[in-house]
Amino acid sequence: MQAGKLRHRVTLQAPVNGTTAGGERVATWTTVQTVWAAVRPASAAEIDVGSKSNMQLTHTVEVRWQDNIFLPERRFLFKGRSLEIVGSLNPAERGWNGIIKCLEVDL
Repeated sequence: MQAGKLRHRVTLQAPVNGTTAGGERVATWTTVQTVWAAVRPASAAEIDVGSKSNMQLTHTVEVRWQDNIFLPERRFLFKGRSLEIVGSLNPAERGWNGIIKCLEVDL
């Protein structure tokens, strides 16, 4: 992977469940780490495949691979937008780079 391709800063967040003073459950987010990434819109083919499997894809995020970090319940923050992780791939199975499929959702 060429380091120059990773030109975007994204913040990886994980959900944290808490409770209010009244005992109500509240979901908040905590920052796991900030990483360099290449963020690009999903291609028409990726969107078409996603619609057939009942999964929507809007963005692909390429990062340096880290085991057990890019989990589906987590999200990236990128330029004020929220990209929920739908799935992740380690294409070469060597731990060099990760291809993370994401869905943009409202914050």
